[in-house]
Amino acid sequence: VGEYKTITAEIIGKKCVHDALGEAREDENAHIAENLRDPQLNLDLLALTGRYRNLARTQEGTMLLRSRNDDEFPLSMLSTGAREQVMNALRLTFASKALGGESAFLLLDDAFQHSDWERRPRMIKYVVELARQGWQVFYFTMDKHIRDQFCEAGQELGSSFKYEALE
Repeated sequence: VGEYKTITAEIIGKKCVHDALGEAREDENAHIAENLRDPQLNLDLLALTGRYRNLARTQEGTMLLRSRNDDEFPLSMLSTGAREQVMNALRLTFASKALGGESAFLLLDDAFQHSDWERRPRMIKYVVELARQGWQVFYFTMDKHIRDQFCEAGQELGSSFKYEALE
């Protein structure tokens, strides 16, 4: 009898956890779907990538990007750098929405490292604009090219821009 109760309690407990996780997953999927419809995401995508203007999730769960020319690409087929740009747009849009449009701080650790050199200035300009809007941005890099571009773009911020080297 004792073993039966223990096994029954374990089964019921696992079923409750499974149901709760399923509900949480559904809530999270609904939240993601809502955020994917946010017009700011499309603006952030275009600002960061210069190419993609829309991101949508298919019924099968595949993430599709639409370019300015209306070409569609699965997120999984993009280069590492382009995928990083899309993920940064998602993070920034979701964070901004979660904060109710308020600025906060942002930690970026070589977030543009895999992006090609032609796209980096656009991405850095985007981050500088976030700082102008009140975001406190910390960008850590070992890439001298990114460092130099941030130092140049940061001059627009005047005394609000600080550069520190850890050597």
